[in-house]
Amino acid sequence: MEERATAVRSFDDIVHELSGLIESALDRVLTFGSGAPPRLVDALRYAVFSGGKRVRPILALLAARACGASPQLALPVACAVELVHCYSLVHDDLPAMDNDDYRRGRPTCHRAYGEALAILVGDGLLARAFEILATELSPPEVAAACCATLARAAGPENLVGGQADDMGIGGAFGAREEELHESGFARSAGESTSGGGSQQEENLQNAPAGRGGGKAGIGQNLPAVFRDRRVEIGLGHVRSIHARKTGALIWAAVRMGGLVAQAGEPQLEALDRYGQNLGLAFQIVDDLLDASGDSGEVGKRVGKDLKQGKWTYPGVVGIEASRREAERLIQEACRALSPLGDRAAELVAVAQFVLQRRK
Repeated sequence: MEERATAVRSFDDIVHELSGLIESALDRVLTFGSGAPPRLVDALRYAVFSGGKRVRPILALLAARACGASPQLALPVACAVELVHCYSLVHDDLPAMDNDDYRRGRPTCHRAYGEALAILVGDGLLARAFEILATELSPPEVAAACCATLARAAGPENLVGGQADDMGIGGAFGAREEELHESGFARSAGESTSGGGSQQEENLQNAPAGRGGGKAGIGQNLPAVFRDRRVEIGLGHVRSIHARKTGALIWAAVRMGGLVAQAGEPQLEALDRYGQNLGLAFQIVDDLLDASGDSGEVGKRVGKDLKQGKWTYPGVVGIEASRREAERLIQEACRALSPLGDRAAELVAVAQFVLQRRK
């Protein structure tokens, strides 16, 4: 049955309506037979029922409704994209990756259940996600399209590749970083944030170690031609990682919502543009929270990007410019929804929440 969003609502209103549907569906898909070891099942559920906002599954349901379908029709894709998201968090937190102890205010999966079981939790969530899509969607061509969409988003060209490059082990940006070092950009930018003093300390708290930055961005004391080139390289690096690592799953969520509604090509193109812009904005906000957020409010360790020497938006262009870029991307995301008319009001509300979130 076709449903239509008739009034502008806040993100909290949307969560109040849809969270029960999503939680019940996740509970069902994470109920297993006797073949699944009990402690593994406990760990799977620990990883998924961790108090997240469920932004990705909510986006899938709202995209379906924006294209004229009931949100219930999109529950399988909502569950699948959330399981892939949770798997990625479990693996990201592992000692060999980001080595995080807390996630959403409680011990990470490997801290609670051990590293080996946490690895298996990620494996299990990934496999279960595709089982859901393959067995609970119809007609078959919709199921196949959704499987392909999620696989593309989660694969080596997107989520997995983005994580590899984020850790500096993917090889894609080695030549660019080598160019920086050979030209003396990295050394000079590092010197611009050394030597003590309150401003220097503030810069070091907001930018990757040895890569300059802070609120003014990398290379802030370099000659303009060097600074501009450094920012160009840094932005290309960061945008590529963010668009794949975080943006791809958000794009997949909204596109799959449109697919289950059997939306036309103009609607799918609108959802694609919305998801791509929203996904990049989402990660820029994450960067800002890591640079200047409060760990108690965020629910996990902050400042880790600095300590790990990662490239981030604030580290490249500074905090204020990063905020402006997030605002611009949200505006672009909302404008992209114009072909959907009034039905897109709830997707706009989610985009506004992403810009304002504090955790």
